[in-house]
Amino acid sequence: MSSTIKKIEITYNSINASNTFTNGDIVSGQVSVEAAKDCQISSFYIKFKGKADVFWTERHGQTTQIYHAKDKYFSVRQMSKTHNTSTNVVQNQQLKTKLNNSSNIVI
Repeated sequence: MSSTIKKIEITYNSINASNTFTNGDIVSGQVSVEAAKDCQISSFYIKFKGKADVFWTERHGQTTQIYHAKDKYFSVRQMSKTHNTSTNVVQNQQLKTKLNNSSNIVI
């Protein structure tokens, strides 16, 4: 990680009490980047990936059956531009972006 970046925080909006998602659910949230020193940022991109990998065994008498599955739910690259057209100077503060309605991730 570059020494210009002090902290990256990713939060998502929970849709149920167990904090789980399944096919058809919409994932939304916020990404916050805090600069450690003054820097100029005109745009940045964030790549989101979602996948599942499961492995289990079942024993039937003397036979053990092994099961394994992988699934790729999404891979999204979102470009974020700063609020004005010129290059912004970030001074030890946070630059935030949100997944809006047009870029929500649908599993």
